[in-house]
Amino acid sequence: MKKINNWFFAGLVAGAIGGAGILLLNAFLLLLGIKHGTYWQAMGGLFYNKELLKTGLAQVHGAIDAIGVSAANGVLLSITLLITGKDYLFTKSVALSAAGAYFLFIVVYPQTGR
Repeated sequence: MKKINNWFFAGLVAGAIGGAGILLLNAFLLLLGIKHGTYWQAMGGLFYNKELLKTGLAQVHGAIDAIGVSAANGVLLSITLLITGKDYLFTKSVALSAAGAYFLFIVVYPQTGR
């Protein structure tokens, strides 16, 4: 397998794969009958009201947005590793993911009025 030498592209791909993994986990839990809010519903909730969020198009839009946010987080992690070094990778990853989630839930979601 060829190593990706471009830090931006590597972060983008890694984040997108991680985001797709989260969506697959959510889908698997739904198939098991475990009722829960999904990542794609949360992201779709930024753009659609509760009635429209039940449509297939809103679900697909939410899934695309969820992968996009994960890809952006992967790029931020790549920048962080480029600047600070590769030590404590897991800790840096968790910290950036938590910061991104707090930003979405504390800053962005309240702006939707829901």
